[in-house]
Amino acid sequence: MLPRISKTICTVGLLTSLGCQSKVVIVKNGDPVMLAEATQAKAYAFDKNGKMTGPFNIIIPAGWYALPKN
Repeated sequence: MLPRISKTICTVGLLTSLGCQSKVVIVKNGDPVMLAEATQAKAYAFDKNGKMTGPFNIIIPAGWYALPKN
């Protein structure tokens, strides 16, 4: 009886742990990525004369894409 209970506990523990797994995705350098949640960032802008101003604190909403600088 004891080995059966132990086997059941191990099976339930294994099935429970399989449902709580993390996933890692490797993104190639230079590919755009979609933001999963809102992100606070600092950004620069150009005025009407083309002069760079800033940095300004902004919030980028979830679902927006981040592109590489180059």
